[in-house]
Amino acid sequence: MSTPVPTLAPAPKREYDQILSGDVTIRKIKNSDDEYLIKFSKKNISKVLMYQTWSSTSAALNNSRKVIEIKAKDWVKAVFPKTPVAVPFTPTTVMELHDVEGKDKKHVFVINNAKVKKNGKVIFRVSSKYIDPNNKNKTIKKLKKIHTGKFHNARFDIDYIYSFSDCLSCLTDNCPSGVLTAECSQQCNTICTT
Repeated sequence: MSTPVPTLAPAPKREYDQILSGDVTIRKIKNSDDEYLIKFSKKNISKVLMYQTWSSTSAALNNSRKVIEIKAKDWVKAVFPKTPVAVPFTPTTVMELHDVEGKDKKHVFVINNAKVKKNGKVIFRVSSKYIDPNNKNKTIKKLKKIHTGKFHNARFDIDYIYSFSDCLSCLTDNCPSGVLTAECSQQCNTICTT
């Protein structure tokens, strides 16, 4: 009878939530009930602030939480690669808009894809199709209806990145400024492309 080989628990990983803000134009995609394009202004788009979330498995990670900023264009290129992946990153996102009267409007959707156009503009393709309010509360159901038009200082709270977190840990450790650059990205190329 052979002795069972003990399995090692996977090493704890840093996970990051993200915040992005900027001026946006939102329009509904033709012939779709729940898909929209969100175009960010080149003049007013923040960096993506990525902050490490609490770990339920590692006090060491909790005692040295990382916070980094990445240019929005670089974040989109890293997180939404042009080459297809087995399970694409489609984060749940809460968007807060402020109307002219100063009232906040919240919307919940999934970012299906994002890209950087040749002119440098960041564009999200989003859908509320996969959001299930799961109750009869009318206020919650309204979160799925996305307003269209131009909005200043829209805020996006974007779901955490799991598979990209190793890459971010590597970048944080190898990019002294905390900003993603080609040089420090190259040091983590294997981690960041798998």
